[in-house]
Amino acid sequence: MTPSLRCCAGTLLPLLLTTGCAIPQLDVTPRYGQLSLEGSFGADAGDVTATASLEDAGLDDDEGIPGLRADLKFGSPHLVLSAGRASWSGTGTVDATLNAGGMTIPAGATVDSDLDLDLYSGLLLWDVFPGKTVEVAIGFGATVFDFDLAMADQGSGMEISSAETLPVPVLAANVGVQLGGIELAALVSGFSLSLDDNEGRFVDADVFARWHVLGGKNHVRSSLILGWRQVDLDVEYEDGGDAFEAEVTLSGPYLGLEITL
Repeated sequence: MTPSLRCCAGTLLPLLLTTGCAIPQLDVTPRYGQLSLEGSFGADAGDVTATASLEDAGLDDDEGIPGLRADLKFGSPHLVLSAGRASWSGTGTVDATLNAGGMTIPAGATVDSDLDLDLYSGLLLWDVFPGKTVEVAIGFGATVFDFDLAMADQGSGMEISSAETLPVPVLAANVGVQLGGIELAALVSGFSLSLDDNEGRFVDADVFARWHVLGGKNHVRSSLILGWRQVDLDVEYEDGGDAFEAEVTLSGPYLGLEITL
């Protein structure tokens, strides 16, 4: 196990242990989102002084992203687990010079670009204002942002790539409002971290509406979920003696079906 994954496991394991063994209610929500990508990427043997637009480099199409969320409800606390995966590829031009691993892609070069993103999250929330109409919960957890980016110069054949797994401890807050048969909710988590030569800022906002469509009021029911999610990541890190900087924003609507057991 890599040090970054050990860090993540060490953060999440205490969360799971504090919840105990009883699981009064389980909500499982497969979902599918159409998310757009915006951002920039820079690489240099020294400090990064300029970054290239990801959209101009060919990563500008909206992509369908499958995901899964599971809520384990014990009254208080409430454990939220989620996972999602996305991939982009395309051809464009870089508007900044990139240097890494002895390779150079000059500004203006035509590149073939590929980006794979995995996002995993575990949050533990406690009710601070429980209620039938309005509820508020706060807590903490961890998010793992795993990305693999490669840009290849069509002219020279030189390729610059970066694969990084970033476990980030986060603080979280959840607000829910019941309006008749519709529930509106927002779950926001984030953190800012500086460690050695690595710096990062992460914010994940998930806003959705839930309609109960079938089954009982509590257990064994299904609900339709319509939501909007936005994930912002801004990181600076070193890899193999080279400096990298990435700023990524994912945003867009999603549709889900929640099954309550």
